[in-house]
Amino acid sequence: MRKIGQQLHFVESDVYERSVPEDHYLRRVSRALDFGFIDKMCEAKYKCVDGGPGRPAEPPQRMFRYLFLMFLYQVKFERELERLTRDSMAWRWFCGYQIDEDVASHKTLWLFRHRLGPDLFDEIFARLLEQCIACGLVSGERWHLDATKQDAAATTFSQFEVATILTRAMIDRLSSMQDAGSSEPGAPPVEMDDEMKRLVAAAASKVAKLKRVSADRVLAKAEGISHDVAESSAAGKHLPDQDKESPELEELARRLWRDHPHAKGDPDARIGKTSVKKSFCGYVSAAVVDEKHGIVLGYTTVAWECGSG
Repeated sequence: MRKIGQQLHFVESDVYERSVPEDHYLRRVSRALDFGFIDKMCEAKYKCVDGGPGRPAEPPQRMFRYLFLMFLYQVKFERELERLTRDSMAWRWFCGYQIDEDVASHKTLWLFRHRLGPDLFDEIFARLLEQCIACGLVSGERWHLDATKQDAAATTFSQFEVATILTRAMIDRLSSMQDAGSSEPGAPPVEMDDEMKRLVAAAASKVAKLKRVSADRVLAKAEGISHDVAESSAAGKHLPDQDKESPELEELARRLWRDHPHAKGDPDARIGKTSVKKSFCGYVSAAVVDEKHGIVLGYTTVAWECGSG
């Protein structure tokens, strides 16, 4: 890999001295933070050192300085980071570029992160963040949390599909609990009676907020039979009223739905609502930012929990 901090040409040094004065903020940041440990930690990720075959790679220390600028100045896109670094003498100096040297492209940044892997990358950035806290770049007195939705490439289940899925899952769960309670070894599975199945379908329909479709139709779909056949087989049998409530079954349905995929295409996506109560299916990305200089302290993307928002 290439080394950073090589002796600059006299003319280049003079240009940087004039363009980036001693009281420049990035000079103070460079004096306060030690990036020297990075090259040693990344050595194992490179196949050759100086003088080896192939094109020399960008120094890891430089790449982290590059990415540090992205977080420090809240640059949203790597293409924009590339453009800003190319045009700014202060940013070029901070990263150790010569005046006429091309800056690393957005593709190089992606390859660098891929080469290091998330564990090593996070470990190095955590050490840099600790230095930021120690030297006062991060005050720790007030943090800001900002979250935004990330739409997923998925199609949400309809209310009828939700009710059907929950009915099938609840019947399986209750049947397994019923079989587990049998005291006789080798006994055949206990068949759930029709009245209990319809109560399950009614509870699932209520959790799915399904109002215009009967529990009988939901149950027939869950069991994979025609609704007409189900109606004829239920003729003359006493079935409970559809409006009859069962809080225990409804709670079971909610628990199962929290752990069940909510969409087709991306099973991890969840249904939520924005601050303006607009529904979406996807994820929530949240960032914690220090108030003093806007340094990003943490970032995560999670599936939206069912019922939140």
